[in-house]
Amino acid sequence: MTGAPRGSDGRGDGRGAGHGGGHGGGRDGGRVAGRERLVALLVLGIGAVLLLTSVTWFGSGRSGVGAGQLVLAAGLLVAGAVLLRRSRAR
Repeated sequence: MTGAPRGSDGRGDGRGAGHGGGHGGGRDGGRVAGRERLVALLVLGIGAVLLLTSVTWFGSGRSGVGAGQLVLAAGLLVAGAVLLRRSRAR
């Protein structure tokens, strides 16, 4: 079949521009690692906000909601720490 190449960068392999084919090996590896680090920091930030604001639920007498928020905050903080460690390992 003739016509335009499948890939947007003219290679014809369908991958398109900006897909280096792995983490850290391509020309955009630094950009991917930076994006992973930003996602990890976002998750850590959300976990910290949830942790700090959970005291309002305990103060208003809704300790069940506060406990649930604490569990969610702890999970997000652990996930964010794991993601941050993974992004620095590359």
